[in-house]
This record gives sequence, C-alpha cells and structure tokens, in this order.
Amino acid sequence: MYTRQAPSSKIQSNRVDRTTDSFKTDWQGWLHPPSGFVNALAEAIAWMGAAAAVRLSLGVLLTASSPFWLPVVLLLIAPAIAAAYLSTLMPQMSLILGYRSVLLMLGLLIGGRL
Repeated sequence: MYTRQAPSSKIQSNRVDRTTDSFKTDWQGWLHPPSGFVNALAEAIAWMGAAAAVRLSLGVLLTASSPFWLPVVLLLIAPAIAAAYLSTLMPQMSLILGYRSVLLMLGLLIGGRL
C-alpha cells in the first residue's frame, strides 16, 4: 500500500538548506572586494565610519574611567593583530585584508583626531 508523506517536512528541510546556502553565500561575499567604484566607496565609508565611532566611544570610556586603559589599548591594536594572523592563515586574501585593515586604521586615526 502506498503511503504519502506530509509535504511540510520536505518544505522545512528545503528551508534549512536554503538558509545554510544563503549563509555560505553571504560569508563568501565578505571575502571578495567590492565591485564597482560606488560599492567600493560605500564600503570604505562604512569601515572608516565604524572605526571612527568605535574610537570615539573608546575615548569616552577611557575619559570616564581610566582603569579601562588596557582593554582600550587591546581593542585599538586588535585589527592589526587580526590582519596579521589572517594573512598568515589565508595568504591569498592578504590584499583584501590589507585594504580593510588600512580603512580600519584610518578610521581609528580620524576618530582619535576628532
């Protein structure tokens, strides 16, 4: 005798697969440089703006309570340490990591000057 499976189980399993594939695609998008001048400019502004905002907030935290100087210093040098580690782990990605590291460092510098 033929028994039919509920269609909801197939739909649910397809949703899980699509979510996993979507996550892989989104993660791989971070590993490639932006295409086009406008996208590259938008990404550069976003990276530098985020780094400047982090630097300003760390300055406020350091002004409010000076015992936080060690975590602040560690957070300020974390992008350089992460870029050096990842460039040894994935040397083919070193150009993209270098590009984004420079943007982060410029953002931290600009945030420190504001």
